[in-house]
Amino acid sequence: MKILLIILTCVISNSIMLGQSLAEINESCGLSDSLTNTEEIRVYKKMSFRGTDVFRMYLNDSGIWMTDFFEVRKKRPKSKKYRNKKRELNAKIKLKTIWWEILKTNIEGLPDMSKIRWKLKKRTEVVVNKKGDKILTWGGFIGVNDGESYVVQLNFENTSKKIKYYNPYVYLRHHSDIDELIYFTKMIDIIKNEFNIWKSD
Repeated sequence: MKILLIILTCVISNSIMLGQSLAEINESCGLSDSLTNTEEIRVYKKMSFRGTDVFRMYLNDSGIWMTDFFEVRKKRPKSKKYRNKKRELNAKIKLKTIWWEILKTNIEGLPDMSKIRWKLKKRTEVVVNKKGDKILTWGGFIGVNDGESYVVQLNFENTSKKIKYYNPYVYLRHHSDIDELIYFTKMIDIIKNEFNIWKSD
């Protein structure tokens, strides 16, 4: 019996920010586009059409750990003006401890999600068609048209990086053995749990 190769194709959603550029969001929050502190992390979370949240944690010039949290929403769908709500965050433990917990997730070593697309292919399967031919289904990706997207910026010692992940929790459910997804979602979970944000998502 002959073996046929079928390549299935699907599109990974890559519509990060959906009309909200990082520059626009930073300007509306009074933030610089680049990180200015030697130890700092920013997490931009885009939630479908609801808007973008910005979490920021950094060590200031006085050696004090600080946090900022902004909820950024457009006044109207096509408007270039934003309404922002800045919330005060109360951490359950010391901020320095949270910082080290974040670093333990290997965030400084994680690649951009675009670098691990090959790992997100559906598992290869062999099926038999009506003619008795074996068909090898290979390739293809889980299609996600909507959901949550993240941009993470990090400064730590000599490391400065920016990575994007699209719907990491959705992909983790289908690929529970991919280290990059495990570490990235663990980092987000630390922020969720220690600062009590994004709990209802």
